[in-house]
Amino acid sequence: MISALKNSAFVKDVSTLSSGIIVANLLTIIASLFLTRLYTPEEIGYLTFFNSSAIVLANIFTLGYELAIVIPSKKKIAIKLVYGAFYVLLGFSIFLFLTIGSLAFIHQVPELGIPASWLIYLPAGVLLLGCINIAQEWFNRSRKYKLLSVSKFIQSFFTALPQILIGFFFLNKIGLLIGFISGRLLSSLVYICNFIKIKAKRTRSFSDVKNTLFEFKRYPKYIAPTLIIDRLSLEAPYFLISLFFAESMLGFFSISYRVLSVPLSFLGTAIGQVFFKFL
Repeated sequence: MISALKNSAFVKDVSTLSSGIIVANLLTIIASLFLTRLYTPEEIGYLTFFNSSAIVLANIFTLGYELAIVIPSKKKIAIKLVYGAFYVLLGFSIFLFLTIGSLAFIHQVPELGIPASWLIYLPAGVLLLGCINIAQEWFNRSRKYKLLSVSKFIQSFFTALPQILIGFFFLNKIGLLIGFISGRLLSSLVYICNFIKIKAKRTRSFSDVKNTLFEFKRYPKYIAPTLIIDRLSLEAPYFLISLFFAESMLGFFSISYRVLSVPLSFLGTAIGQVFFKFL
């Protein structure tokens, strides 16, 4: 039995992916020791609300098409789904940016759990998170778990580093936002550079992509609502705490939950992602 486990592709993939998740979570814990001394609980609460909002919107803006990427047996169809999910994500992100920009122009930007000055960066955060979600499904399909592992490390490291350095030298809460954007930007660039290597340009005809999205229209119709509800259920505590209590309480809750959820993330996330590919 032990020999079978050692030779199991599923076990190997889980161990490869979980190694990156473990290191990324350890970096997060270590960074938290510094961040709690450099930033106030209220400022950490701002970042938590921004992150939760971006996560929910990123799942809405792809309409669930990223989950279809692992399904087709033909690689060309999967590539078209990658482009299609990105086009949908990009379109919604641009619309969000124009909406927020219009509100800022007439000085009507609401402070919904975060400073009004942060809201203009929300479309960028949503776009980057959406790109990461799409890329993870593609490289999960391709069983590039070493790349997924490295990217998780890069995201954690380049999120924590700017946050700590800016907090230490400038004592400015904007460091939290810059770290959030930089970590996800570099992670996205790693995925994009590796995706470009497969030379998928000839499969990205807009009409072909549109037809492929139409073929998989059941995903936004049936999968997207359940995906959004599931994500909202996970992020709801952050929104409710911000609504009924001060942002400082959200900061305390975020730090506590982040540390307590680390053991589950070690294997749970890796097993779930790899298992989805083997379905």
